Amino acid sequence: MNFITRDNIVLVYVHDFEALKDDYRNQFNGHLRPGRVYRSVVETLKGKDIYRIKLDDSDAELKGMVLNGLEGDFEDLKYRLDVINEHNTFDFRFEDEDIIRMAEWETTEHSDFISEVNGAREKAQRDDEFEPDKTYDIDDVAETILSKIYKKDGEFSIEILNLIDYLSSTYDDKYEDKDVPNFSKDVAMSGSMGKGANMFSASKYIKRYMTSGYEKSENPTDLYKAIHYLMFEHMRKGRNEETN
Repeated sequence: MNFITRDNIVLVYVHDFEALKDDYRNQFNGHLRPGRVYRSVVETLKGKDIYRIKLDDSDAELKGMVLNGLEGDFEDLKYRLDVINEHNTFDFRFEDEDIIRMAEWETTEHSDFISEVNGAREKAQRDDEFEPDKTYDIDDVAETILSKIYKKDGEFSIEILNLIDYLSSTYDDKYEDKDVPNFSKDVAMSGSMGKGANMFSASKYIKRYMTSGYEKSENPTDLYKAIHYLMFEHMRKGRNEETN
């Protein structure tokens, strides 16, 4: 796991930002706000610059936002940002509050941000080494636990197997790949961001399932996705109780 230094931090100026779903706006409390300046960790993953933007807002449910590049035009999100540097500083008009904050950040060399990010990554690294007290023998699970459910409710046991089949298809996919910017298991297991990210994602899929008349309305796979995020949250909660 890579830890960041001062060299990984940039200031970004928001030209345009539009979250087209109320859920996004509520989770981030209206951020990112055009005309404002934010701090971001920038890292190159698979040849692309990924921006992990910090939200210094106590009222925001999620304290960070991950964007794939400085410009995006997606179904749910549109944005255009610029990295501030010594060559373009005078191209922007800064709010007084941001000028004060930028001076403070420069004075402290972003030590609070660096500590926060590296602390979360250090915890994620420890979590990767977590060994549960109870281990399962796969044959025992298949022959004993699933067999018991099958004998009591065969139809429901088939549904469990379908869920397991879906979950297995996600590995080596977005939840497991730390290089994918939209979501990663690091975020799901994070003590500071995990709960909000997991519950927000689960509710998003449940809400979409409950809609009518759209292409993805009542899509059963959305129920599996919601369950997956709820399981992440259950696992995150257990890990934090073990390590605290």
